[in-house]
Amino acid sequence: MNLEEYWQENKRFVTTVAIGLIVFLIGTVSINSIWSGERNDVLGERNQLRNRMRKPLFSSGDRREAEAENEALVAALERLQAELEFKPRARFVRDSEKYRTAASQYMRVAADVRDELLPLANRRRLKLDEGLGMPELSPTDEGEIVRYLEALDLVERIVRLAADPDVGVARIPELRVRPDPVFFSKGKAASVERTRVEARLEGTSLALLRWLWRTQRSESGIPLAIEELELSSTSDETDEARIDVTFVIPRLHGDGAEEVDA
Repeated sequence: MNLEEYWQENKRFVTTVAIGLIVFLIGTVSINSIWSGERNDVLGERNQLRNRMRKPLFSSGDRREAEAENEALVAALERLQAELEFKPRARFVRDSEKYRTAASQYMRVAADVRDELLPLANRRRLKLDEGLGMPELSPTDEGEIVRYLEALDLVERIVRLAADPDVGVARIPELRVRPDPVFFSKGKAASVERTRVEARLEGTSLALLRWLWRTQRSESGIPLAIEELELSSTSDETDEARIDVTFVIPRLHGDGAEEVDA
């Protein structure tokens, strides 16, 4: 079969293939002309990124600066923690050498504080919640006892300041200690644990303001941290007033890096 005969028999097929080849060539040329510049740009950016990755991201000077900044932040955090943490006095700190068990220390110290504060309140005509906010049933868990001992320290400070003759608070009808619920939870401990001491004091507005001012002076050891406070009048005819206040004993866990919500 010669070429003429092949053409006559297959000219439609040959024409279709030729047209397809022409279209393909035209498309290839068009695509290269349109996208070759962008492709070259992308390849150039890729090469630049590779070159950057081969070089260190930070210099030794950057590292020294970051280390110095980190040391300053750590020092500031430690200073803030020292100012924030409640520092109980010696007899309210767990003493395993003097007391064989935490329970025996708690009962002894709680009894001693009651024996001191109740007669003091009577002498100063201060009507006082005789339970001092402590639980009716003595705690048995050592961690819980440690927290109640710290709260008892705070209660003792509150009462002694109120009983000061220069202050003259008339009544402390309510005291209540509330350990932070996170202490009893099974999950991960929060970065800040708060034991709360709630108190209601009554007397003249001047006496209550004097007492409140004294709680924030260094003579009480440290300023006592207040979470909530409400001062209200109890009589339209006299200067009698009432203050409801919640003190907080913060306990920091770990680095204190988790959220701290007030």
